[in-house]
Amino acid sequence: MRDYFIRRFLLLIPTLLVITIIVFGVTRIAPGGPLEQAMMEAQTVSMEGGGGTGSNEGAALSEDQLRQMEELYGYDKPIHVAYLIWLGVIPRELNKREVIFENESMTAGARMRVPSFHIAELDWDGDGYVQKSEIPASIESYVDFDKLDANRDGHVDGHEAELPQATIERPREKVKLVRDENGQVVIENLENTMVPWEVRMVHPLSYEETVRLLEDGLKQLVKFTRRKSEGSNEFESKVKSFIKETREISKDRWDVALDKLKDPEYQKRVRFFSIAITKFEKSNNEVSDKPGRKLTSILANCSKSLQEIKEAAKAEPTAEVYRTRYSGVLQGDLGTSFRHGEPVLSMMFDRLPISTFYGLLTFFFTFLICVPLGIAKAMKHNTWFDNGSSIFIFMGYSIPGYVLGALTVVFLAARLEWFPTGGFVGQNYESTPIENVSVNSASSEWTSPDHGLSDGQEVWLEGDAPVSKPILEKEAGYYVEVKDNSTFELLPEYGGTPIIILGPATGVKLYRHTGVFERAKNLAWHAVLPLLCYLVGSFAFVTMLMKNHLMDNLSADYMRTAIAKGVPFGQAVRRHALRNSLIPLATNLGHQITLFVAGSFLIETIFDINGFGLLGFKSVLDRDIPVVMGIFLLSATLMLLGNIISDILVALVDPRVRFN
Repeated sequence: MRDYFIRRFLLLIPTLLVITIIVFGVTRIAPGGPLEQAMMEAQTVSMEGGGGTGSNEGAALSEDQLRQMEELYGYDKPIHVAYLIWLGVIPRELNKREVIFENESMTAGARMRVPSFHIAELDWDGDGYVQKSEIPASIESYVDFDKLDANRDGHVDGHEAELPQATIERPREKVKLVRDENGQVVIENLENTMVPWEVRMVHPLSYEETVRLLEDGLKQLVKFTRRKSEGSNEFESKVKSFIKETREISKDRWDVALDKLKDPEYQKRVRFFSIAITKFEKSNNEVSDKPGRKLTSILANCSKSLQEIKEAAKAEPTAEVYRTRYSGVLQGDLGTSFRHGEPVLSMMFDRLPISTFYGLLTFFFTFLICVPLGIAKAMKHNTWFDNGSSIFIFMGYSIPGYVLGALTVVFLAARLEWFPTGGFVGQNYESTPIENVSVNSASSEWTSPDHGLSDGQEVWLEGDAPVSKPILEKEAGYYVEVKDNSTFELLPEYGGTPIIILGPATGVKLYRHTGVFERAKNLAWHAVLPLLCYLVGSFAFVTMLMKNHLMDNLSADYMRTAIAKGVPFGQAVRRHALRNSLIPLATNLGHQITLFVAGSFLIETIFDINGFGLLGFKSVLDRDIPVVMGIFLLSATLMLLGNIISDILVALVDPRVRFN
């Protein structure tokens, strides 16, 4: 048994890897991803803020903006590298910044943003306090050590580390770069920096898109030349040679690549193909049809790529400074939501109780009702009870949960107002307003018909505070002393003197904490319709599964033998047939674990329940890939664990099963 489950748990790892690789790949290649949406939004903002000229000039994003977006959404890396970064096998590159060696200087500097940190992180020797000598010189100006060292003992510890100034917000530190003629660059002051920065030289053709656009355009020129010119073989040979050389340059070390780009013969070929594209664009008269417009667009991109190659040969040496951090699934970090800017894990945990609540209730009521119902239907097969219940069961099974949800919201909630139209709880779940509150001048008694308050209950004030003695404060809590069902007094402290109102009071609102019974009623009333939608599909499946297998066992030989030996029918059913009939349910039981967190996209959307279902639905619409991957990873993990739980339950119920 031990070896079996060890193998099953080890099998989880490759299974999850394959599943997540497939989903990750789909999210990357699917059209309308987060990068495209962000580009469209940025272009829309640019067009709307262009001064009302009505033209689209200036609406297109610059190359730097596109590259920044690609870095932000993780599209600057090949798909396999991006997946390994998400998994946490390869470190992320953060705070990247390009530094230019102006006038081809051998040195350069940059002020790099350091993540906010607590001063306790500067305790390098681990002695429990921070000395001034432990503060790196690069961020010394951001740390007010003298102010933090309140007792002037030469170090920061204890209550001093709890001061607001102990958290250093968004500091910067100076990074000094030195390069040599061989393409190597190092950080000169790395020992004196807080962050272990890394640096590399930026390749002149480091952007793969430049080379790809060049290849696409020149290949289209080759196809055109084949159709129109007899000298196509020579031209095609030049194209292939130029593409091959450019590919090699893009993979060379930056200084070698720069020398090749500056080579007059290579630049001569760049000008040759630029002229060839220009001539083709002038001679091409078939731009009105769709293929012609597509070809023109491809060649325009190719022309732009050739221009970038020209500029790369003239560019000054540039380095890229960055820091690395392992932050992926293996480190317990699922990333940050593109849309909300919050950690994915915190967003999921915030909604976990909601979906778990509905999952547990669905699980409980399904088996509490369906198992006894299936037994009763099997025992009374072909009676009016069996036939009548089957009609209602299959009517419910034929109605999808989300359709039933839409109908109940329209008729039972909106029209008849029997139930709330949506939400997990109502507005008064945490606090309840005290209705029709009034108080007279020069009085300490507040009036509210049937206020329902009790002595010592805490209330607080919202709205305009009346003039009183002592002064009423909005954020303070006050205690109630009940006079009768309609009047009460407010005390600043329990057992203190009542507050006297000195002037007129209008628009005063008092609130009290909602009681436990009221909260339970509020929660239950909001859960009725969604729970009905969750249950409607499971009733038929579990009920008929129980009935059919119990009927098979009732007609088995061992049942006839037991009854022939004098065992009462009811006892034979309970001890023999019922246990064997539970085996299929045990197989299905483990799979129900996904209900505890998965929820339903459409049901939660219809009832505006902020659980896993609604989060997943919105994330798919918003192309919020980190959230989609996080929810899918959790759901897939629970599904695989559910299979193992089903195996355990089958072994417990079925005496024929042994894990050997």
